[in-house]
Amino acid sequence: MNNETVLAEILDRGSDLSGPDFVTFLRTEAESNEMEHFAGQATSESCGCRAFYPSAVGDKAPYEVQQ
Repeated sequence: MNNETVLAEILDRGSDLSGPDFVTFLRTEAESNEMEHFAGQATSESCGCRAFYPSAVGDKAPYEVQQ
C-alpha cells in the first residue's frame, strides 16, 4: 500500500477528532507507519504544505495579493 492510500485511511479514521487530539493521532499514526512527518510548529510555511511536501520547503516569500 502506498503512502497516499495509507494517509487517506489515517485521515478518515481521525476525522471525528479535533484540535490537539487530531494532531496527536496523526503523529502517532505517521510514526507507526514509518511515514516521514513533521511534528511541531512551522515558521517557514503558512500552510499544510510542509506536512505533505517536506522536500518542497524552502526559501519562499509570503504570498501577497497583487492589486
